[in-house]
Amino acid sequence: MKRFPNAHKAGEETTVDPEDTPEVCVQATEPVLVQPSEVPQDQVTDSVTPADEKMQKLVVCSTQLEESVRELEELLCEARRDDMESKCSMAKLEEKHQKAEETIAQLEAEKANLTNQVEKLQGTLQSMGDMLTETQRECDDLTDEYEREQKAHTILQKENNEMKETLTYKEEFLKVSLAEAEEKYQKAEESIAQLEVEKANLTDQVEKLQEKVQNIENMLTESRRERYALTNEYEREQEAHSILEEFEMKNNEMKQMKQTLMEKEELLKEFEMKNNELKQTLMEKEELLKTPCQKLRSNTRRLFQRQRQRTTS
Repeated sequence: MKRFPNAHKAGEETTVDPEDTPEVCVQATEPVLVQPSEVPQDQVTDSVTPADEKMQKLVVCSTQLEESVRELEELLCEARRDDMESKCSMAKLEEKHQKAEETIAQLEAEKANLTNQVEKLQGTLQSMGDMLTETQRECDDLTDEYEREQKAHTILQKENNEMKETLTYKEEFLKVSLAEAEEKYQKAEESIAQLEVEKANLTDQVEKLQEKVQNIENMLTESRRERYALTNEYEREQEAHSILEEFEMKNNEMKQMKQTLMEKEELLKEFEMKNNELKQTLMEKEELLKTPCQKLRSNTRRLFQRQRQRTTS
């Protein structure tokens, strides 16, 4: 399709500069002046030919103008069609842009909610880790204290055996003299007093251990309650956000914490059994200590009575 340099966009007025009009067309539009003078016969045939040429040029110019008008009309229709298409495209693009902004805002809100929930769960897990560390430390302290009590019990058992040997030796030598018997009786009374003091100390220690065990049991009960609450909360969060793979790792950590707590409970049960055994052993020692002391007192009374009888006789 032929394009003209003066053709404008659709909606604009199209003008043709007179300077751009071909000279042939200008000459063709000029009026032809007919001279009234006579023309020779031989010149008549010569003048017909330029007139025909001018007519042909006028026809060609008219045809070219019609083609130019058609081309301008086609350009105008094409420009209008392009304008309508661009307007439709802009409306669609604006609608898509608005939908994209709404989707982005919704996704950002969901992201903020998920971030807050993850931070809350991380704080909960941190608190549980601190509680587990504190429980482990207290368990280690109780274990060390139990070992010390066991060593003290061994030492007391050894001293008790030595006391038994000493009492046996003293009973053999009570017959020698009353002075030695009184001295041995006094030492035995002092030893008994010392043992009673040690017994009172051991009783206080046992009561303190029982209080600590009770406190630990209360703490474990509270830990279990919080663990159950956290477990329920974690399960709800896991159902709501099952797409997050990180929660599976945290669930495994919770299982490990449960196993650790169960192991701590087993250790606590063993500690209670050993504590009961220690109480039973102390009671048996008390019974054993009562018997030699009673024998010693009865023998001392007999010696006093014999001495008095000898004095009176």
